[in-house]
Amino acid sequence: MRGREVRLHWMSRRPALLLPVALLQALGLSLSAGVNNWTNRGPEGGGVESVCFDPHDPSICYAVASGRPYKSTDQGRTWGPLPFDGDIRNSSIVSDPVWPHHLYLVGSRILESNDGGASWEPLATFQDTVRELVIEPGAGGAFYARTAASVFASFDHGRTWRMILSETYIDDIALTSEPDSSLLVGTSSGLYRSADQGAHWVKISSEPVIVVVAHPEKPETILISTPGNILRTTDGGQSWDVKLSTPEGIEKMVFSSRDPTKVYAAILRQAGVHRSTDEGETWSESTSSLPGLSVYSIASDTSNPALLLAGTIASGVFRSEDGGATWTASSMGIRQAVIEDVEIDPVSKIVYAVNWARGVFRSANFGRSWLPGTMDQARTYAGLDLEIDKHNPSVLYVLLGGRLYRSADAGQNWSQSSFPYEAIYIKSDPRVAGRVFAFTSQHFFASLDYGDTWTTDTMRLPSLIGPPLIRADEDRIYVPTNAGLYVSKDTVSSRLLSPYLMTELAADPSAPGHLYGIRLSGGVFKSTDRGESWTVLGLQNEDLSRLAIDPNSPRVVIAFGLSGLWRSLDSGKNWKRLARGGRAAVTYNRVTAFAADLSGPNPRFFAAFSNDPGLQHLEYHSSFFIPRLRSVAGEQETGVALANRGAEPANLTLTALDSLGLPLQGPGIRNPSVLTLNPGEQKALTARELFAKEGESPELTGWIRVDGAGDAVTGFFSAFSANLEIFDTGEASGKTASTLVFDDLGSSNETAEIWLANPGGDEAAIMIELRDADGRLAAEQVNERIPPGGLFRRTVKEMFGTTTASAKSYVRVVADQPLTGLDFLAASGRRGAIVGPKDAGEGASLLYSPQFAASPEVTTVVNLVNLDTKPGAIRVRLLGNNGAVLAPEREISIGPLGKVVIGSSDFFPAETGAGYLEIRSPWVSVTGSARFGDPEGDRYSASLPLVTQGARELVFSHLVSTSQYFTGLAIVNGGPSTALVTIEVQGADGSVLAVHDEEIEPGQRRSRLLTEYCPQLAGQTLTAGLIRVVSDQPIVAFALFGPNDLSSIAAIPAQVIR
Repeated sequence: MRGREVRLHWMSRRPALLLPVALLQALGLSLSAGVNNWTNRGPEGGGVESVCFDPHDPSICYAVASGRPYKSTDQGRTWGPLPFDGDIRNSSIVSDPVWPHHLYLVGSRILESNDGGASWEPLATFQDTVRELVIEPGAGGAFYARTAASVFASFDHGRTWRMILSETYIDDIALTSEPDSSLLVGTSSGLYRSADQGAHWVKISSEPVIVVVAHPEKPETILISTPGNILRTTDGGQSWDVKLSTPEGIEKMVFSSRDPTKVYAAILRQAGVHRSTDEGETWSESTSSLPGLSVYSIASDTSNPALLLAGTIASGVFRSEDGGATWTASSMGIRQAVIEDVEIDPVSKIVYAVNWARGVFRSANFGRSWLPGTMDQARTYAGLDLEIDKHNPSVLYVLLGGRLYRSADAGQNWSQSSFPYEAIYIKSDPRVAGRVFAFTSQHFFASLDYGDTWTTDTMRLPSLIGPPLIRADEDRIYVPTNAGLYVSKDTVSSRLLSPYLMTELAADPSAPGHLYGIRLSGGVFKSTDRGESWTVLGLQNEDLSRLAIDPNSPRVVIAFGLSGLWRSLDSGKNWKRLARGGRAAVTYNRVTAFAADLSGPNPRFFAAFSNDPGLQHLEYHSSFFIPRLRSVAGEQETGVALANRGAEPANLTLTALDSLGLPLQGPGIRNPSVLTLNPGEQKALTARELFAKEGESPELTGWIRVDGAGDAVTGFFSAFSANLEIFDTGEASGKTASTLVFDDLGSSNETAEIWLANPGGDEAAIMIELRDADGRLAAEQVNERIPPGGLFRRTVKEMFGTTTASAKSYVRVVADQPLTGLDFLAASGRRGAIVGPKDAGEGASLLYSPQFAASPEVTTVVNLVNLDTKPGAIRVRLLGNNGAVLAPEREISIGPLGKVVIGSSDFFPAETGAGYLEIRSPWVSVTGSARFGDPEGDRYSASLPLVTQGARELVFSHLVSTSQYFTGLAIVNGGPSTALVTIEVQGADGSVLAVHDEEIEPGQRRSRLLTEYCPQLAGQTLTAGLIRVVSDQPIVAFALFGPNDLSSIAAIPAQVIR
């Protein structure tokens, strides 16, 4: 034994091997994108609700596409998303006519930006969605906001509002030019005008008004659209004349501010744009390159009368440089197209995606770029199904608007099939070449010639509720209906197979008669008798809708839905959640498309959602990412502990990468390091042992990637100083996120350093914000880029200058690629803590801190961050080991994106003892962490993430238990039922050293030393191993280890197995 060094001298040693650079390339370290989390890789386009030019800079324009803001700095040629992670769908974006760089996002609230959209702050909240905002020109001009039935006015730059008009339906508002400066309001009962900012109103037309616009120089000239017509007045509304009759709905009209003789009308129902060159007297179509497109919005450049932008209902932005005579698509950077189905060719790996407005897109590089197919006309209905022919992958079938189309050249050209009915599913028969089945809501038909001709014999079925399944090794077709699962051998006969209502089916290709299904009531089921009977496999409480089976390894089953992406490696017996599903902030959402390519070592997934446009892509790596590597001889070190819970050896490759994403190289460095873990084996090594040549101590700074981990390997890492005054641990995992929250920046005598690693193959653009307790920006945001595989590290002070980050502030990182990271807190070399990143998409309304001590010996600080852009309240209870309330419940308010700090010394009565914290926030989604320390702040500091949900199997991948050092374990049962818990302690070789069973009643906690749970371990010297905790009910847990004198302490988060 080597004194104090025991607890972190990661006992097991094995010489590492040096791999050639070619093998690093084969590992794909720089070729992946969207690693372990979703990245939007959909085709360009989508619904563009609003476009506008910046009146202060003619090169800048803005758009709202599918509720999200975008900015262009080249007059609308290319676009980039503006940082925005709110839970509202915006309807328009407005540039302030007086203040440069001032913008307003309009939706259920009005958000304000004073930096050109780089950041947003809440300005006003309304009970109903705000449809439109107009601003009077001139300093101090009034703001007018329109909802569906009211008009509101603000005379203090949007801080306070009062209602000035209420009608049954209000469809548009506009301002006339100075000196008149009247407010015009179009309603279902007519057009109203106010010359005194809404104090009094005059009705100047009784026609129902949909759109109103005023001449920018002649206030008495006004245009309105009514159902079917455009009317004009040149005398302020005393008389009106019809100037254009059109059955299509007019969505927007705009005068050219530089040449007001020109006026443009955006028209729905595939009618494009109409224009007038004589102030609305006569009109002509302006639809060149806009054939069959419905136009939502239109804007005219304030400095160039010939430059126009048009936002379409589904096809993105179009741009005209000749006053609307011709148009070109201009949506580069806007990937908001609604995708109805997606398929991956299993051989060529071409990805096909269906968009109802533009047909079928195809990508040969997994969504990095897309080519549209040629369709004979635009569609007005959703695309329902896409099918790749099972015998000839160049033949594709797609249903658009109920019509069937076919391509014989891999989606480049399309022609309509002769199928006469409105179909909802199309299936290629894997048994017979050329045979295709088309399913309507209650019938199905067959074609024997790739869809050229169709049989007329059919039968009536109950309504279909899911796609049919055709197995290659059976003479039957499985049809899910609202009356149960039917089976048919042909199109004229069928029988009820099972009363279960199945919405999705998948076949095990290795086992005839074996099927998987998702039941309408929830859960994944399996049948081994060709669908006659079914057994539940799990996930009953998860929102699931899609299944996939690995054809090369059929034990691998994928389930996907709004609740997440789940994988089973044992035919559905056990499940692991690989990633979240749809964004929690999106309401009334459903999965519209899902496809999986499971053929390679890193499976790829595509998913699309009804109310969250775009096509999300995820590449899953069974890897660990350790975002901080720091090894300086005699000063500080990084430790890595890895354990193999599987039945097969695990061959791991650990690569140390620098800030540029290159493997660390130099004198004394060996990199990468190869490590083999036998079944049940655990190893703990320092970075020096992993990456330094024998006898060498090179300085190492970067991050570590661990490849080959699979689902059986768990691990964590540590940061410690030579004298162990700095000592804490973090979870080694493959988790990544595109929006990360670092909720704890420490006290005034601590330095907070942010580390961010990019495990993907695309450069990551990041924006780093420092926010205060109210959720407002405390300093100017920092914009940086991280190379593929690269690293960003900087202290908060370095990023935000002299700004002092208080204990109530936090850092928020928004990236266009999934990242991993940590926040390292250090206090002049005396103590340190690792604060892990929180995924802003994984907040919760119920959280636990399994340890909260309020006593003279230890302090606890809990940091809570509101992930929503709306205010809320948080209820906090401190509970004892027996479940009794130690301190009365307290409710605290939290602002939009705000933060609250709960300290044991000031939040609860003194000396209330130790227990656990229950945190509820029914109104907003929150995240956070708990940090423990000594009252003087000199000896130790350790941080743990708050736990959002219970688990039934947990692992702690390292332990230390000697005469000088301890490991403690706390377990909380927050559920309604008694938990039967088994604690299993394993040695470094996988041998079972001790087993202890514990019964924990609802609401109770157990907090003991490992030797108290397992007395037989007392007196033994354990410097490696793992702890496995299994329960029949969901539980939460964490571990601590350190010296008996508490000169330092490390908190160990549990790794969830299931």
